[in-house]
Amino acid sequence: MAKVYLLCTINVVFMLFFGVCFHISGSQGGDWAENFWMGFTFAADMAEDDHGGPFPYWHTWIFRAMNFTFSFGGAFVFGLVINFLSAWIDERVTGLREGKSKVLESGHTLIIGWNDRILSLLIETCEANESEGGLPIAIIADRDKIEMDEFLMDAMGPDERQGSKIVTRKGNPIEPSKLRNVAVRYARSIVVLSEGQDPDEADAQAVRRVLALTAGLESQGVKIRSHIVLEIQDIDNAEVAMLGVTSGVPEDCVVPVISHDIIGKLMIQCAREIGLSKCFANLMTFRGSESYFMAFNSGDGHDQDGAEGKRFEECLYHFADACVIGIRFANPNSPEVLAINPAGSSPFQLNPSGDYVIQRDDKLLVVAEDNDSFSFGPSNKPEETPVPPFSLPPPDPERFLLAGWRRDMDDIVRELDKWAPPGSYLSLFNRFSCEQQLQLFANGGLTLPPSDSNEFDVPDDFVNLTKIELIHGNCCKGSELERLGPAKLPDEPQDRKEGSRHRLEDYDTVLTLSIDAAAAGGMSADSRVMVGMLITRFIQTQRKVDGKTLVAEIRDPRTQELMAFTNCTDSIVGNEIVAMILAQIAEDVDIRFVMEDLFSEEGMEMHVKDIRLFVAPGEYANWWTLVERCHKRGMVPMGWIRRDGSNLNDWDAVFNPEDKDTAFAWTGKDAPHGDMLIVISED
Repeated sequence: MAKVYLLCTINVVFMLFFGVCFHISGSQGGDWAENFWMGFTFAADMAEDDHGGPFPYWHTWIFRAMNFTFSFGGAFVFGLVINFLSAWIDERVTGLREGKSKVLESGHTLIIGWNDRILSLLIETCEANESEGGLPIAIIADRDKIEMDEFLMDAMGPDERQGSKIVTRKGNPIEPSKLRNVAVRYARSIVVLSEGQDPDEADAQAVRRVLALTAGLESQGVKIRSHIVLEIQDIDNAEVAMLGVTSGVPEDCVVPVISHDIIGKLMIQCAREIGLSKCFANLMTFRGSESYFMAFNSGDGHDQDGAEGKRFEECLYHFADACVIGIRFANPNSPEVLAINPAGSSPFQLNPSGDYVIQRDDKLLVVAEDNDSFSFGPSNKPEETPVPPFSLPPPDPERFLLAGWRRDMDDIVRELDKWAPPGSYLSLFNRFSCEQQLQLFANGGLTLPPSDSNEFDVPDDFVNLTKIELIHGNCCKGSELERLGPAKLPDEPQDRKEGSRHRLEDYDTVLTLSIDAAAAGGMSADSRVMVGMLITRFIQTQRKVDGKTLVAEIRDPRTQELMAFTNCTDSIVGNEIVAMILAQIAEDVDIRFVMEDLFSEEGMEMHVKDIRLFVAPGEYANWWTLVERCHKRGMVPMGWIRRDGSNLNDWDAVFNPEDKDTAFAWTGKDAPHGDMLIVISED
């Protein structure tokens, strides 16, 4: 208000000065009130010639001198008014551009924070909102609003936004006033992104934001109505995030998503089953078929009696436009549920027992095009036919090269032990010395038995790995990759990479982890991964080896198109996968159970299986036949991969196929050339 006060004071001073001058000159018969009025009119309107005259000295030079002074005074006051008004308008416009105004939305998705997953998260959220004609999305981050808007304007056009409106605001998300500014009370879901490279610091900041959203707002009488999807980096901090929830059930209010853990497990799984990464991406995106929970009680207006009272196995055949893969139990502690889920720890189960009888209000988990695109219809169960007597031979032991380093490398090694064939060998090749790697493993809870060399026996609780080799070096440098292993030929250089026992072409699978920018020596993480892939494939080609598996972890989805030129077998876009998971749980909080099961160490998981396990050579089979044969093998199908022996890169994972009644001819060949079935199974 300082400018307003100054303007009023100057006006009063000029009015008093002009009024006194007019009174001295004898204007208005000496009436003070009239002279003060004339003083105000001169100050406010310098262009008027007659301000209440005539009076003595009207045509004298004294009055003309006074009039000249009054005109300049009026011009000064008028100029101040224009200047202050212009400054006020500029301030308001700048405030709007900087995001100082309140968000006037409701039913919106609120994103708190900003990291390199923001673009994928926004694209997925807009895709989810497309069926509603587009819904608002609000972002609050401690960044410049203009920079955020310019980034989104360049990265997302109308096609990507699909009718959704994106609103950005600058502010510290732990301040209640800033949270109220983005209509946090009226948001339908809240996503808290992890910011920072240090996991503990980033997770502490994320937990602090959860505390501000729950206890902080409640102390001011503001209670949020939506669930919070919290991205954290270290699984040890997951339970801490629940401590800030002071009312209600913490697990229903806050859903932690451990991004680092998910990417690591997905990396290992996809290296063992080529094509699984594309399956995960197709399942988690809102493009195409996605997951829905829905109850089909008897008497709810269905054409048939509904799922209630039917066995789970029977329900698999009642959906012509969807695939049933799990159940959300209405009463997890009922005797019927405890009989198939003794632990009773989760109200959800993927691929439960086929004999389980659906109870009232149990929700079936289906994969479908949209939430209104499927219904419970008549049964399509075919006549029972025998399962082909085909079995894959036991896999031979393999050698794995794990290039690069992750903070949770101990968890990665344990996950690889779970998926590797018995008797397998693992080499770790990264920038840390052997002693440093041992110390980092010990810090993570993995202790390797003592050894006189850099080759170590595995701990007693390992199942499939037999040896772990620790190699120090630059995994993206051609000269060091080329010198891996002992000299085998007389003309080879003798300065082999110290401590390595196997050449690069000896490894059946090479996994290259994304390298932090801080350790990248000026190159981006994705650039270093691509360089490592190119060098590895070139050396393998020069040494005339083929059929080796190369899997890379990348961060930017745009890099995936370039990865095809490296002849990489598969690539995992970690940021995009995590963004999809965050968007899925933000849309439906129950999807968290699906993600927990898919990435848990025990229970059911998604796999790709050789079609020969279900279809005999030369046999034509439709979807319903595949469902029936999968059930006999303890599996539930979700979709298929039809390669037809074509280019290995020219295929797609199809979930919930449309032509379920059509009988197809299937190509049975060894992976990765043959057709595959996407299933939920225990192993």
